[in-house]
Amino acid sequence: MNFSNLNSFMMNELPIAVTAFFVFVAIGAWRKNDWMRFGGALVFATIIISVARGADIWTWIRSILRWFGLNL
Repeated sequence: MNFSNLNSFMMNELPIAVTAFFVFVAIGAWRKNDWMRFGGALVFATIIISVARGADIWTWIRSILRWFGLNL
């Protein structure tokens, strides 16, 4: 079996699709002032993208958290 196309999809197209879905959910939560839904969607998108991309997303998240003084 050849899984090169699946690997390409997981690394390139899946994060784009998850981000697009998150944007729609985030806009709806923003309009309704539902911050728990917004935060939950953000966490869900982060977990899905981190599973698809591997450790790349965690280094990006750590760099964002360092801006706020959190070192993991």
